[in-house]
Amino acid sequence: MDPASITSVKELKFVILAVPEEEKAVGKLVAAYSRACQYVHPSLKQIEERLELAEKGASPGFETADELCQLNDEVFETCALILILLFEAIGRSFAGDLWETGGLSDRNDWVFHGHPLVAALDEHFDYKAERQERLREIKERRAKRLN
Repeated sequence: MDPASITSVKELKFVILAVPEEEKAVGKLVAAYSRACQYVHPSLKQIEERLELAEKGASPGFETADELCQLNDEVFETCALILILLFEAIGRSFAGDLWETGGLSDRNDWVFHGHPLVAALDEHFDYKAERQERLREIKERRAKRLN
């Protein structure tokens, strides 16, 4: 695999995600890569738009509320994707231990529980013996976190 190629991202395989979520994760990673490339290598149209905004007095550090919300969404998505990649990289067993015995599963204040891929990761660990007695509760909590 060529590390500089988007093909490397498209060829990723996830052990901790079911096939539909694996496809979504790869799609989200490709989309994030594309957005990052557009930021680093802006098109002529993007440069013209930025110049037009500068002429109107808009400059970095004076973003609108909508722009800040967009940035917040992008950071959230990026961090969630990084988490999925991290859990995949450390391996199923260690990831499961961190998730279940490390307390991430039960942290209701952890914002990333609201991301669909993190919910899919949580679902992956439903097989664990520690969860069997409270599996119904876990599934209900997971559904609630996504809403």
